Amino acid sequence: DREPTLPIERLSASKLHATFDGVLSVGFFCFPGNFIKSLEVPKQMSGPFDSIFSCPSMIQACLQDDFKTFMDTNRHISKTKKQGTRVMARMSNHTSYGSAVTKFWGKSDMNVFRHDDITAAATLEKYQHKIKNFRHFLTCSSPEKGKEAKKLFVAFIRDQKSPMSAEVKTQIESLARALREKGEGIVHLAVFYHRLSSRDLYGQARTKCHVCVTAQITWIYITTIRTVEKNFLYDGDQDYFITIWDKLFKVSGELTKSQSSDGSDEG
Repeated sequence: DREPTLPIERLSASKLHATFDGVLSVGFFCFPGNFIKSLEVPKQMSGPFDSIFSCPSMIQACLQDDFKTFMDTNRHISKTKKQGTRVMARMSNHTSYGSAVTKFWGKSDMNVFRHDDITAAATLEKYQHKIKNFRHFLTCSSPEKGKEAKKLFVAFIRDQKSPMSAEVKTQIESLARALREKGEGIVHLAVFYHRLSSRDLYGQARTKCHVCVTAQITWIYITTIRTVEKNFLYDGDQDYFITIWDKLFKVSGELTKSQSSDGSDEG
């Protein structure tokens, strides 16, 4: 990036409180969807990436073929866990995307649909509604005549042990371009990169945030100092993310208000 990466406290006023008409998650796991719902943004819609594990190349593929592969039932595999007749956990995988998601996250045997069994008819129908929401958000115009719609997409990468690699950054930049090409109006991507560190890199501070704002992407690098190994969203992490969000963005929710009343804005 030609733009500098700076501590959030040193960002110029022009980089703070960027205004948008709506916000939607593009992954890369379930937290962003829930995070957006926790914000004080008027009426939000659910999207297809809200509750799954994904990666930039998968989302870009969904944009390219308009979710045809994503919704291909021949590529859905139930991974629901049962104990006798009792369902312990509903989940499923996708034969075209599972390996790419596993490689992106660096974990073994990742299931794309970590919280849903998309082989169930009701769940498949739910994702049809979510995709309809996504298409609407991506292509809709501003409800205000003569105004260009400003849309914010959000992605999170969690619990990383090292700085973002050049490969991952290139994948995200490619995704941002695809969103802009397919989208109507002004389309921007915010990427939260959450890194865990076992040693204190910044004196006594537990958490630090550095930000780089470019024309297409706002890169938000958050490093959390852990004295012991803990998982994501431990001990006030979400509150810290909300504080960062409130400094960087302001979302009116006007685009989601313009949804029709046919139920397409439901999860």
